[in-house]
Amino acid sequence: MKLGQKYFDFGIKYGVPLTIIGSTIAMSKVKGIGNLLVFGLVTPAMVYYLYTLSQAKANVDA
Repeated sequence: MKLGQKYFDFGIKYGVPLTIIGSTIAMSKVKGIGNLLVFGLVTPAMVYYLYTLSQAKANVDA
């Protein structure tokens, strides 16, 4: 199994749910301006992570 396939499988199985759970916990723990800061940091990280998963899927399918 290629590294791209392993990365894609791990990301779908564990990465996305853990990222969502972690960001939800972080958002619930902070208040006020901290909430905005956490949202500002977590959202681009999640988008980039999903982008790398889509790139891995494209490489696996090719």
